[in-house]
Amino acid sequence: MTESDEESVDEAEANLRRESSVHTFKVIHASIDAERSRSVVTAVGAPMDYSFRQVRAVLALAGDGDTQKESRVVRLPQGTRPGFLSALAEIIHAQAESARAGAVHAGTPLTYVYHGKLYELRGTGVQFKPTFEVGASRYAHVVFGQFAMKNLTDGEVTRFALSYAIDGALAEVPLSVSYQPRWWMQVDLALSDDVDSPSMGALDR
Repeated sequence: MTESDEESVDEAEANLRRESSVHTFKVIHASIDAERSRSVVTAVGAPMDYSFRQVRAVLALAGDGDTQKESRVVRLPQGTRPGFLSALAEIIHAQAESARAGAVHAGTPLTYVYHGKLYELRGTGVQFKPTFEVGASRYAHVVFGQFAMKNLTDGEVTRFALSYAIDGALAEVPLSVSYQPRWWMQVDLALSDDVDSPSMGALDR
């Protein structure tokens, strides 16, 4: 991800001015087994502002980056999921299964690890919608869910919402996401059918 430590609009604008010629990305190298997670952050200076479509270019630069801190190592309680996306996919699947059975449920809270810290992800609200509009597109059989991420170290809670279909080609694929990482910034994303994206197979090669 691009570097983002600022806590205010002024700090964000100052960072943009400073990085006009060099764009700094943070890359987390992590390894996880059944007992512990080990991760370290590397700062990468890139000649341009890459997007996820140039992920391989950023990863190629990561080997030459400067490690900012010592590795974070944390012991994992039994059942800890190896990351946010793993936990989210599992909860979405449980919600979709319940919706297909006719009684949608928020799902069981799950613990996951991210860069040396443990978090709890839980569904806080869930609704089934026979039809749902995202931009100019209309989808059938959609679940709209609200979620909360809790940092188990300091208790900080971050909330977000997303929608996904429960059947068809887009089953359990997010159609829209709304996330507010800072009090002054909210990010709203919507699936666009007319934009190509790299396949996971292409990234794995």
